[in-house]
Amino acid sequence: MRKIISSIIAGTTLISLSLNNLSTIPKVNAVSYRNTYKIYGDLNSDKRIDIYDVVSMRKEVVKGTYNKSLDFNCDNAVDSADLTLLNDYVLGKNSFFDAYLCDDADEDSVCDMLEIAFLQSDPDSEDTDGDTLTDFEEIVYSNTSPTNKNTRGLAATDAGDDPDEDGLTNKEEISAKTNPLSDDSDMDGISDYDELKKYNTDPNNEDTDNDGIIDGDEIKLGLRPDSDKSDGTTSDYQRTFENKISASNELFSYVNTEDAPYEVSVDIKAAGNIEKALSIRIGSFSNTSEDDHFIGKSIMFSYDEKLTVDTAKIYFKPKSIDGSIENYMIFEFFPETNYLLPVETKYTSDSVYVETNELGTFTLVKIKDSSQSSNSIKMAPYNVLADEKSEISVGKNDVVYNYKLGSLEVAFFVDISGTLTDNLEETKKSIHDCCQAIFEHSDDSYIEIYGYYSSPNLSNNKIYIC
Repeated sequence: MRKIISSIIAGTTLISLSLNNLSTIPKVNAVSYRNTYKIYGDLNSDKRIDIYDVVSMRKEVVKGTYNKSLDFNCDNAVDSADLTLLNDYVLGKNSFFDAYLCDDADEDSVCDMLEIAFLQSDPDSEDTDGDTLTDFEEIVYSNTSPTNKNTRGLAATDAGDDPDEDGLTNKEEISAKTNPLSDDSDMDGISDYDELKKYNTDPNNEDTDNDGIIDGDEIKLGLRPDSDKSDGTTSDYQRTFENKISASNELFSYVNTEDAPYEVSVDIKAAGNIEKALSIRIGSFSNTSEDDHFIGKSIMFSYDEKLTVDTAKIYFKPKSIDGSIENYMIFEFFPETNYLLPVETKYTSDSVYVETNELGTFTLVKIKDSSQSSNSIKMAPYNVLADEKSEISVGKNDVVYNYKLGSLEVAFFVDISGTLTDNLEETKKSIHDCCQAIFEHSDDSYIEIYGYYSSPNLSNNKIYIC
């Protein structure tokens, strides 16, 4: 890395300095240092690099004798590659030889040419100003002058200065490999000083104990950032905490909009920093018909898969209630089978909610109009983003209700010609579970199951039902 950095700076320097007519560079420092460096490519010693030097170089390559001053690419050989580099230099195809990087008399990883021509530092001393920081460390890490031990004009030398005011000197930060210009090098919410002096954590690793929770969040949660089992028994990623995410929280900024027909909020008990681990966005299910039983858009909830979720209560609060709040129910959408199924819905005076430990995509549905005495859902066709997938397992769904259903007429339409045939067993299991719940909670139910397919050889996409 040091060689690369020197190369970048040295290359920049040579853009403005022509080596064609340059053999020495006068020093302007009050202190006298060596002010000359080796000029590569001037084989004829005429203070110019031109086609005559290329001719001389060709002879040296044929001769085959190694000469370090002709090894332009520092590969310990003088060959056609070096000849090509010199020829390209004369033609203007390059303006720098790697050989300059190899000239580092004080071995401070800053090449002599760079120290003399650009930094005006001592090419024969790794610490020009004697502040105990090497010239390289001052250039690359502390952003201080290698020729002035008090760059900011303070009483403290550059080594003892603390520009980020985190309680650590430049010298200490460079030793710890932290950033002297940032008080929190790994951006985990804990200062470099506290990580090194107080918590015994890694200031360059946001999750020292690799438990899936960053160090700063562990401190806020009362956990130990240096141990993945703060209590010595339970893994921190399984230690759950309760949190209420109100409708006004920034997490709902794309959901609880002014034109949304509801407000969504969440009470959740889960591990980690809940507001960082919880993701809330518009779901993939959409109602493409004009059926007004579907209220607003579906909402997809997901959580950091490395962390435990004990339970979540997801609330939908309609802005306008048609009749009773119990006219509404929450449905869950399953991308694996393209099913939208009702889940056990609970009620407050003005909201409906579902309690679950498996987050997914949920939507609010009006199951009864205020003018009707029984449940009536006119199911509409829907679209799904083809590349949207979910990790929810259909077999784990709870479709049991805590009240009696009225008279029901239910029809299942199963596509037996498309991609759903690959999930036919899951489809049958889902239908079975749904029917079981219906029969258990309704004394007057009628259910039909249809399989349909389309013939690719017929026009108008005609659908056959069997």
